Amino acid sequence: MTDIRDLHIITNDDFVVCQICKKQLTKIDGRHTKKTHSISFDEYKNKFPNTPTITQNKLSRELKMIDKRKQAKKIKEKNLNIVKCIFFDDCKNTLPVSINTSSIYHVCQVCKALGKKHPRTKEIEIKLKEGVIKKYGTYNVSLVKEIVQQRVKTVQQHKEENPEYYNNIVKKRVVTNEETFGDNWKEQFHELQKEGMIKKQ
Repeated sequence: MTDIRDLHIITNDDFVVCQICKKQLTKIDGRHTKKTHSISFDEYKNKFPNTPTITQNKLSRELKMIDKRKQAKKIKEKNLNIVKCIFFDDCKNTLPVSINTSSIYHVCQVCKALGKKHPRTKEIEIKLKEGVIKKYGTYNVSLVKEIVQQRVKTVQQHKEENPEYYNNIVKKRVVTNEETFGDNWKEQFHELQKEGMIKKQ
């Protein structure tokens, strides 16, 4: 696929001016030249070489939209859905979830870093705690010998089957965070965690 940046001459001005109709636009492309002037975009560029055809602001917006479409395609290929964070009105974030899970009740990483929880989380935690206590006599399952033994056994099994098991998990988390929040996701999380700690004080 041709990079949009290779198709245009970019300007930092607020507008580009069509050299035929003198109209101010943020981008001149085939839709404008064909519909308004009955020529192709390539013909326009050949006729007016070295003339800006897109503003930097418009290019930045289009590149973001292209990136979003690419990410959406990747997510679809992985059988994931994009759903709104339950605190979407505040954070405006979405997140990828399995198509086999409910499309509601999800909290994005940004909100989690701020210490936000789903309104039902407390209720669910209480029920889980009651169930664990009823079954094992304690809420801290790390004190239950049979569970500790099972965890050790599972870890050993994963290591024997795939020495790179845990490295793969870490890599997958990094990829997911980069796709969702961008390359600077670590800095974002760090700042959000600091904000969350301040709010808790």
